[in-house]
Amino acid sequence: GDLEVNVAPGSSETIITPPFSWGNQAVRPSPVWMRVLLSRAKVDEALFANVGGWDGSGQFQYGEIEDHFVFLMDMPPQPGFVPRWPPTPGKPPGGDGKPPGGGGQPPGPSKGPCGYDINYYIITISGGDNYEDMAKNKPIVQESVNTMAGVAGEQGYTSVASLAPGKAGDSKTSLENIGKAFDNLASKVKCGDYVLIYICGHGKESGGIALKSSSGYTQQVMKPTDGASKDGKDNSLEDFLNKIPACPDEDCNKAGCCCHVSVILESCFSGNFNVSGVTGQGRAVIGTSTDTESWA
Repeated sequence: GDLEVNVAPGSSETIITPPFSWGNQAVRPSPVWMRVLLSRAKVDEALFANVGGWDGSGQFQYGEIEDHFVFLMDMPPQPGFVPRWPPTPGKPPGGDGKPPGGGGQPPGPSKGPCGYDINYYIITISGGDNYEDMAKNKPIVQESVNTMAGVAGEQGYTSVASLAPGKAGDSKTSLENIGKAFDNLASKVKCGDYVLIYICGHGKESGGIALKSSSGYTQQVMKPTDGASKDGKDNSLEDFLNKIPACPDEDCNKAGCCCHVSVILESCFSGNFNVSGVTGQGRAVIGTSTDTESWA
């Protein structure tokens, strides 16, 4: 059978298997040890000369395996899915936004404390491009959102909502429709599921992300929190995230909550969202900037 090995990146670990028979009468049952290095940088084999070398050969009679399929002496090939920029309009780089044949492999752990019966949901929100970029035919915000939505689809995520200024009805970017999207998510999600919220737009130095019209002008601003005012309206990221509260120590199937929420904020001044109310238990919040501008 397989022996599960867990080694943290950048560290080393000595793992010896239980003794077993090699299926060769001339070789006595023995444990096995293996040296493995996973690296995308070329390694000079001479570095290991003082410890007997490391050439990737197998010495089974000594209970030692140095597998050249695992030990990467040279730069390994890049993954088959290589992002390219700009992507083909309407498609993620290298794909068509649809799961691979057979249904696709969901992202993240295939089995965790909640077993296999977990779902992966995504909401993408385009704050919209500004009129200057649109005039240059460089809709960098919308292209980023399209790319993320496509890649997530290929990895098995179910899209709950994909909001953009140029869309109609409930799919048009607005504070009201963002609230509806989170309400829809809350009606589907369970505690053990995984949620990804991707928001891309033009951030404001004073805090928040601009929600623009299809012509590139700011109509509303999604703030990080309500601050001290607590106006009772759904108009901040804190308000929206509160619709799917954390669920520590709750049953995996408890509805309307989630302990695995990742939020990606791709905007200038996204560090303004690193505040209590946005961050918290069960959430991983990642911004592309601090309190400065961020360039695509």
